[in-house]
Amino acid sequence: QATEHYLASLEIHQKIGNGIGVAISYLNLVEAALGKDDMEAAERYAMKGLDAAQQVRMPKLIAGTYKTLGLIEKRKQAWGKAMKHFQKAAEIADDAGAKPELASAYRYIGEVSLELHNIEEAKEFLQRAMVLFEQLKSRQNVEQVKALLQQCERR
Repeated sequence: QATEHYLASLEIHQKIGNGIGVAISYLNLVEAALGKDDMEAAERYAMKGLDAAQQVRMPKLIAGTYKTLGLIEKRKQAWGKAMKHFQKAAEIADDAGAKPELASAYRYIGEVSLELHNIEEAKEFLQRAMVLFEQLKSRQNVEQVKALLQQCERR
């Protein structure tokens, strides 16, 4: 049902020429597809969302879409591809001064590094994420990153 709603939203945004709405609708479709474990659809929607975000030239949205592509690859345990997408998200977010997106990208770079047993790199990026999440007063993210840093200490 969520997918139908997001497809209707996408259609409306396409008809009225709202490029930002189109990009966001694709990201919502990604979430719906991930909820059904439909990785193929999630990836297809994410790529269309990336194209839409690039057309409207919104760095925050582009960075968020690269992060979403990274999450898809992370879920598939395609660590190299996930890392590449998270690094691209971080680069774009950093250039745009988009702290929430940058903090999130750093967190996921840290998570993937932890999965790959690259503990020093994991610590570095998780600490960067922690600083940004603290500045953003995002308590839930701070707690999650603290837990990840504790995992680093145990390895």
